[in-house]
Amino acid sequence: MRLLLPTLLLVSACKVVDAPDDFEELVVFGFTNFMDEPELPVAAAEGLIPYAETIVDELEEGFRVDNLTYVDLVSAGVDPQDDEVDILGASARVLMTSDPVDIAWVLTYEDMTEVQEQVMEWDVTPDGDRDCFLAQQCETYSIAGSRTTSLGMFGESTQEFSKQWRWIELDGETLLSQRELSPHPAEMSGNLLEMDQQYGYSLFYVTNGGTWRLDTVWVDARMIGMDVPDTFALDQAVKAMKDNALYLDTFIAENR
Repeated sequence: MRLLLPTLLLVSACKVVDAPDDFEELVVFGFTNFMDEPELPVAAAEGLIPYAETIVDELEEGFRVDNLTYVDLVSAGVDPQDDEVDILGASARVLMTSDPVDIAWVLTYEDMTEVQEQVMEWDVTPDGDRDCFLAQQCETYSIAGSRTTSLGMFGESTQEFSKQWRWIELDGETLLSQRELSPHPAEMSGNLLEMDQQYGYSLFYVTNGGTWRLDTVWVDARMIGMDVPDTFALDQAVKAMKDNALYLDTFIAENR
């Protein structure tokens, strides 16, 4: 795949970025600089992809990464309500059979209630031209709105969120990246879980046999009346990453 954005390539080639050299710092760097000048998202991907090959076992299980702080959220364009915010994060990687263009198609699908059975309501407004983005003629595409999701024993969660996607050109290949912002508390139908905010950053890049989905999530949530580890919500999020990848591959194979 080739990205038809010569201006992006020109700008990226003219600047040198001093990106972190540690995986945990790199995912925060990628998250906070997601919508900035193109050379910053490129630098994040350039550092993360080879690094992921050195921590294969850790990514298979999911492991803790640097917490998101007040400064990080402000850098990402979020207005935190708490200046002492410190949100747990975890990264994991899973192999998908679909290519990045098809993955972009399903991730930006107009009504996710048709894609994922756990999504019960989906009310979003797009920002950008989806067809242009999927044709790789437009660099970015975004949506914002609210969704209601079934969380099984924890009831239903209704939360405002936004998602941004962008194409990244790296070493002659086109990568897909995604960022999610959910800075406000979710309305929960049950009384077992409280979720104040959550964030995500993902890279999708081609490998032999498919596409690697490299996901990082930060979740500010807690169980009510139960003594569980502070990483419980993260463990569930990592499991959801892997389940979601399989579900999306199936939907693409049946509908694309």
